[in-house]
Amino acid sequence: KGVNYLDLGLSPLPYAHYAHGITDSFDAGGIFELQFGYTAALYGKYSLLDNAEDGVSVAAVAGGGVGVSGFLDTTYLFVGPTVSYRQKKIEFFIHPRFTHVRYDDIEPDDTTSDEDDDDDNSSVDLDKIDGGSFNYTQLSFGVNLHLKQVSFGVTGVTWIGDEVIFDAAPGVNVQFKF
Repeated sequence: KGVNYLDLGLSPLPYAHYAHGITDSFDAGGIFELQFGYTAALYGKYSLLDNAEDGVSVAAVAGGGVGVSGFLDTTYLFVGPTVSYRQKKIEFFIHPRFTHVRYDDIEPDDTTSDEDDDDDNSSVDLDKIDGGSFNYTQLSFGVNLHLKQVSFGVTGVTWIGDEVIFDAAPGVNVQFKF
């Protein structure tokens, strides 16, 4: 309660994550990620079992956000548990997260017309792509080294979609508690 967390890292792309302890069991926060554009989300985390210094902790996380890029805008909702085991300064964690993404129609840009293309073939003629949705599961896992007000982490993340499994991507982060 009343504690702030700032987590900065690469997983695999840059992100910033801020959380504030509203009560002893509930945190609210926001995430900003740079991808092909950016994503921003708000979330809540409810601690079901909290052994902050030694033992197993379990929390439920849910939230939603938006993604904006030059060609595709999305909205998304996510939910999942976080499970960790901490022994003094070392904490191992796993966080599976189910995500539902909706995306808007993609309209071809006037600059993609073949009429504007002299002879360099640098333009692509695109048809309109109707908006839709898809689901995927993101699995984050890693280990943190906790010092007094700063923690360092090494993480991995993999994505499992309808028919595609993306390889695990490594990450690193530093967390500040104030």
